[in-house]
Amino acid sequence: MTVTELTGAALLDEVVRLTRDELRPSADAAEEAKEFPRELVRRLCELGLVRLGLPESRSGLEFCRAIETLASGWLAVAESVHLQVLAAVGPARFGGAHVRDDVLPTMLSGAVIGGNCFSEPNAGSDLSHLETTAVLDGDRYRLNGEKSWVGHANVGGVFNVYCRTAGGGLGGITCLLVDADSPGLSVHRPVRKMGVRALPTATITFTDVLVPRDRVIGRPNRGMLVASDVFVQGRIGLAACAVGLAQGALEYAIAYAKKRIQFGQPVIQFQGVSFLLADMATQIQAARQLLHYAVTRRHAGHDVSVEAAQAKLFSTDVAMRVTTDAVQVLGAYGYTQDNPAERWMREAKLLQIIEGTNQIQRAAIAARL
Repeated sequence: MTVTELTGAALLDEVVRLTRDELRPSADAAEEAKEFPRELVRRLCELGLVRLGLPESRSGLEFCRAIETLASGWLAVAESVHLQVLAAVGPARFGGAHVRDDVLPTMLSGAVIGGNCFSEPNAGSDLSHLETTAVLDGDRYRLNGEKSWVGHANVGGVFNVYCRTAGGGLGGITCLLVDADSPGLSVHRPVRKMGVRALPTATITFTDVLVPRDRVIGRPNRGMLVASDVFVQGRIGLAACAVGLAQGALEYAIAYAKKRIQFGQPVIQFQGVSFLLADMATQIQAARQLLHYAVTRRHAGHDVSVEAAQAKLFSTDVAMRVTTDAVQVLGAYGYTQDNPAERWMREAKLLQIIEGTNQIQRAAIAARL
């Protein structure tokens, strides 16, 4: 444990302070400039947030509250910490001694930024159709293929790459931990996204990249066991981002409605506005409780695949609805870049798409009914 790691109330107090004093004041300019907040992310990792987010942690609710707070100030930072957790899940639970002792500590501290490589141009979210291959060549794998929509691609130092090592379908998939500076690894220019522009996303190409056998995460041809853990954590972390984003939009809309005078009174006193805000607050609280229920059950040892999917689905839909309504409360001012509400609405849309679209979440939930 590093000397800067905090726990409990001290950790949450520091997260609140950083969100108030550094995230909120920096967000608009950094998003416009597409500047990744590397130093902020590193400092948050050093506080112990990545360790808190791992499945083995018994502080899942504490992690969710921290991510919610960060997302209320700047979604890109919250999502970056969330992605760092996702990158560390496999190495922490399934990595060999070399990975756990030498690589994982640098990811937990934020000294090295990590990422996951799942999607491909032709496969999308369907891992059964992965085309990226890795062939064993002596004591190394020879990796070839292309991965798309990789979060942290342009700033990452290490990537979990899911590739085909045998057979077809979901069998024969292996997860390899690949250094970003490996010869043959090429990161494309960042995707020009509608929102969360400060967090780079890009395609990565692998051309005869050699990966040592001790960088296999889990067992060869059993990479889906690793992916399953990542998917559950991904849905939980993204739901926390959505709840926090919605909470920040609500608080901003309330403050505006209290000071905006129309027809001789604050607009919050008009029933049309006050009822809209009441619905926003209720939806956020429902999303938060669904998320916290999933986390509580997970840390009690239950399979929460359905609960995590429900939390991701509901929370991100709520974030989209709440941020849209926040723009409505601000009226014409909400539609300008002089207020952050329009940015929040653009960012919320992304949350309904990544970590499995909400249509995929519905299909996963329906399959378990």
